[in-house]
Amino acid sequence: MRNRFDDWLATAGEGHEARDCWLLIVSELVANACQNSPPGATVSVEANRLADRIELSVRNPVDDASVVIAPRNPGPLASSGRGLHIVEELVDGLAVKTRAGAVEITCWLGFSAG
Repeated sequence: MRNRFDDWLATAGEGHEARDCWLLIVSELVANACQNSPPGATVSVEANRLADRIELSVRNPVDDASVVIAPRNPGPLASSGRGLHIVEELVDGLAVKTRAGAVEITCWLGFSAG
């Protein structure tokens, strides 16, 4: 999935540095989605090139849609909890939607200079 996304980013005109950033973002979001999904669930990833930015959405089913999905700032000794915080620091915007049985995280970032 990372290789396909990297190829897509290159086709969309993103430079090497921006692609590295996006690959970290997608890795963190997909890892979170897999960790929070029921066993055997399907996680979906969608990327779109808009006029002024790239948008990435990651959707996954959850057993409890009332769970709060928000960036955390864990302490230095915490073994997890940094993924969404890292993503929030790298993107221009982040939106979290929860629906019955599903969570969707969408983030966006303006085009790089090369």
